[in-house]
Amino acid sequence: MILLEILPISTLLTVLTGEILEAAFAAHDVLMEKETFGSLSAYLCHIVRILEELKNTEIKDIPATEQALKALQRDVRMANGLINMCKKKSRFYQLIHCRHIVKTAQELTRDLGKSLCLLSLANNEVLLDARNNVENLKDQMIHAEYQASQQKLNIIEKIEMGIKEHKTDQSFLNELIKEIASAVGVQVEDSSEVKKVLENIRKEKEEAAELKQRDEEIFMEQIIALLSRADAFRTPEAIREEYRTLRSTVDGSAEIPPLETFHCPLSKKIMKDPVSVATGQVYERANIENWFASGNNTDPVTKKMLPNLDLKPNHKVRECIEEWIDINSCIRLCNVKQKLESGDLTSMDQALDELQELWVSSYKIRHWVAEEQIVAFVVDLLKFGVKGMRQKILRALRGIISDCVANKKQLIDVGGVELVTRFLAKDIAVAKLAAALLVELLHPDLEDMPSVVPLVLERLSQEEFIILLVTLLHSKDIEAAHNAETVLRQLCYRDENIIEMAKANWLTPLIECFSEGSEDLKLKMVGALGDLELTQASMDTLGDNGVVEILTSMVNENLEVKTVALRALQNLIICRANKKRLAKTGAVPLILDNLFSAHLPIIVRNSAAAVMEKLVHTDGSTFLVDANGKKIDSGKVLCGLLGLHELLISPSAFQNHVLSFLQGLVSSSLDSEARKTFSDAQGISLLLPLLEHRASEVRNVTIKVLCCIASDCGLEISSFIMQRRLVPFFVRMLDNKQRGDISAATAGILACLPQDDMALTNALVEENALVSLLNLLTDENPSVKENAMGALLRFTLPSNIDIQRKLINMEIYGALKGLIYSGTEKSKLRAAIAFQNFSLSTMTLSTPIRLHGCCLMIQKTPVSCKVHGGQCAERTTFCLVKAEVIPVLVFLIQNKESESAGAAVDALSTLIAENENLENFAWILHNEKAIGPILNLVSDGTEPSKEKALNLLGKVFKVKMLVENYGGKAKNIFVDLATNGSDPVCKKAAKILASMENMLSSAI
Repeated sequence: MILLEILPISTLLTVLTGEILEAAFAAHDVLMEKETFGSLSAYLCHIVRILEELKNTEIKDIPATEQALKALQRDVRMANGLINMCKKKSRFYQLIHCRHIVKTAQELTRDLGKSLCLLSLANNEVLLDARNNVENLKDQMIHAEYQASQQKLNIIEKIEMGIKEHKTDQSFLNELIKEIASAVGVQVEDSSEVKKVLENIRKEKEEAAELKQRDEEIFMEQIIALLSRADAFRTPEAIREEYRTLRSTVDGSAEIPPLETFHCPLSKKIMKDPVSVATGQVYERANIENWFASGNNTDPVTKKMLPNLDLKPNHKVRECIEEWIDINSCIRLCNVKQKLESGDLTSMDQALDELQELWVSSYKIRHWVAEEQIVAFVVDLLKFGVKGMRQKILRALRGIISDCVANKKQLIDVGGVELVTRFLAKDIAVAKLAAALLVELLHPDLEDMPSVVPLVLERLSQEEFIILLVTLLHSKDIEAAHNAETVLRQLCYRDENIIEMAKANWLTPLIECFSEGSEDLKLKMVGALGDLELTQASMDTLGDNGVVEILTSMVNENLEVKTVALRALQNLIICRANKKRLAKTGAVPLILDNLFSAHLPIIVRNSAAAVMEKLVHTDGSTFLVDANGKKIDSGKVLCGLLGLHELLISPSAFQNHVLSFLQGLVSSSLDSEARKTFSDAQGISLLLPLLEHRASEVRNVTIKVLCCIASDCGLEISSFIMQRRLVPFFVRMLDNKQRGDISAATAGILACLPQDDMALTNALVEENALVSLLNLLTDENPSVKENAMGALLRFTLPSNIDIQRKLINMEIYGALKGLIYSGTEKSKLRAAIAFQNFSLSTMTLSTPIRLHGCCLMIQKTPVSCKVHGGQCAERTTFCLVKAEVIPVLVFLIQNKESESAGAAVDALSTLIAENENLENFAWILHNEKAIGPILNLVSDGTEPSKEKALNLLGKVFKVKMLVENYGGKAKNIFVDLATNGSDPVCKKAAKILASMENMLSSAI
């Protein structure tokens, strides 16, 4: 401590300022009477500012100034002593002594004001502003008034009254305990914290004894004696022993009626707080007080004038009433047990209502319930009871286990935890109560007994229960969701439970482990993340919370961490948003390095390959960027993949991921560079041997990759298939019903193989590929149909009529018509080409009708085909007219902006044999209403389609009838094309126009 008298005045001011500031700051940390100490702190801060002003003036170094500063220091140190005492003492001590503390703080504030006044008087010549500030502050401080809160004063008054009147009323005592707990900042709902109130009082008593503060010690003993009468502070065993004694005295099941003396003469109700007046008559306190408040000074019963209005607690009557209540409660509880055992639903329902009333009436009833082991009967009722009673049963259970370890233990022992948890799957009203009951089971216990919480958590740590809790967590009911989260949060004590929660799509605890957990815990959770089946929403949630960035940072660490991080990334970047996040971190080159580094274990390289496979899937090289966001050369990446010497000898999983990565690169329509690199590097020679790999998954992925590049490598693939006799294998792949994507890819490869390879065609026919491909045309997947139709085209070529006939007999025309009406654009195109191929064979197959002279009179003349002139049919000559294909092709022509429209025109053009059947063909087009759509195609179709349509119209418009019927519309179209069309179209249109003009002019 610094002595002011040995220091110069300027230094004295500096030292004192520091002490005052220290006291002002300390006052803010006092937890009770914050308003009082807040005001004291504010005054101290004002004094500091005034002393700072005085430092800048010529303050007199005289005895009066020194004495004023010494007085101010003394007062500050006394204030500091009060502050430190309040900081050290418990909140309960501050509550009990709040009047003294507030009074002392008020006196100290006024003393500080007086000392400040002395300093002002000793230095009258200081600046006017400084003097005015001192005067104003001094006036405020010497008139300062502090008061304790009314809530605390009421509590002290109740404590003093309870001690004076020897209160034993449980409602009074329990309410007093709650008020004390609330005043000292303890959660009233937390029974274990409430119990600490009594422990704090005992500590205060012990401290008073050590300090030989006898009055304080006696006062604390009186408070302890008062509060110890409350059931909440009695041991469960003491309460149960009391019940056993009481139960042994009870005889019969009928409740005992109250004595007349138990009723208040004024209200006729059972008294709770009986008091005696001067005449000795007993009344309920509240009722007789109201009588006196109305101006009466007589005894309401005897009508005698009372010498005084004093009220004296009647402990004997109170004890008799309480004993009578306990006896009847005991009888009622025994009756409740009998009703629960009866098996009668009505009786059991009544028992639940009575049980509810009993435990609400008194804290100790729940311990009586434990003694009677009623919990087991209630749980059985929940197990086998009717649906309408579930809510009532759950409420009853929650009440009787509250703050009673014995009842909680009984509930656990009879399987109640598991039973109640399964009710989380019921309707929301029942589920909400079940969740609330679980919360109560997990609530800290008031008793000095081993907690049941670990037992409850152990039973709840099951996958099915965690799923039920997570489901309830996501419900719209706020209370139910809150209770479910409360239980789940406690279940987070076990790492495995956090993982189960993540599996059930509640990811919050898992994410918290990434950001707040230890390194070991983080590693464990990352490993678990790699095994989870995540929904799209879950992937988004993880990405939004920075998990992708955390994982990519781990890829640069040791082998163990790197491996689990890469596995987890595989799971996350299925989501496109997470692919973008991964690319943004700049980790793609690092992952590629892990893939291509030969010194790393295959497990690491395999995980890196899997990540890259997911990254390019459906997106090609879009996300192949470096740390600066610059595109990585996909050609170089592909060269690296083809250069992996392990590709042919590594485990199949690694091969699968590498091949799938390769597929993602070469399948993108935008990544022509990758396909060119593949071709230049002779990648096909590396892939083809993998068709014979022992692992089916490797073969499957190889087929999918080959499908992507077959259009560029058809000859090599065809040669390999024939050399290695793999036609049966390809046909089996076509029949792979479990993997439609493999069937589609196989058909896609066959569609790209050279059609003039007759050896391959015949081999496929011999292996019944036709049946397999036709079956694929009925598949629900459009891409399967499309590829199957492409593969079938080689069998429709007119160069092999026998194979064409096989397809006709298999009713391929019906399938082709279906594709034109409902297939993809490419399927329609290929179907039209197939019709064209079949039609090219018709003229060869259609033979003229010959009738012998002797049979002319007796033989019916066969009907000849209007187009081909011979005897035609779908099965014999593949005739499009007889097969009613013309309307289908006309329908297709109306798809003006597609290639398939031009293919339909090509198919129709096969029906014209120069001038031999021109007029008949023209009539068919007219009758099928084909001319209008063909003219529209000429007007609005693609350039190739326009040329094909003009070629067809150039022939049919040689028929006068068509020119007369369609000349007007056709002329306008042809004039426009001749003027504005491309060079080939312009010439053809002009030629047709001239032909039409000649025909019309010759007709005139």
